[in-house]
Amino acid sequence: MSVGGPAHTDGDSFVHLADANVLHMSDVFFNGFYPFIDTGSGGSLNGVIAAAEKALGMVDEETRIVPGHGPLASKADLEAYLTMLTGVRDAIEPLAKAGKSKDDIIAAKPTSAFDEAWGGGFMSPDDFTGIVVDGIAAGR
Repeated sequence: MSVGGPAHTDGDSFVHLADANVLHMSDVFFNGFYPFIDTGSGGSLNGVIAAAEKALGMVDEETRIVPGHGPLASKADLEAYLTMLTGVRDAIEPLAKAGKSKDDIIAAKPTSAFDEAWGGGFMSPDDFTGIVVDGIAAGR
């Protein structure tokens, strides 16, 4: 099923096996580290947030969630991911709206509150911040 709009890219989908209580979220969910968001293909942080919110409406505490990257997840893991995503958005958007350059926003370390828990994957905090800024600049 469609995630409802562009998220990681402009063509994301979930696979929900309702009878088995399993949700495969593809690359919309990176469990335990910052996600890659393909802004060049229509993706955006706000789209990933919307998709995570939609997924939370499909799961319960017993659902096994298969992320695109990272270990098998639970509803609590998905909630933590959404908290991180919205926290990052809330830290970066005001800087972008104030006219700060991408380099200045990266230098401000707006993800620092989340870096210890989420910054250990293949996306460095600075790279993730840059991707989020690119999506904002593209109007997404």
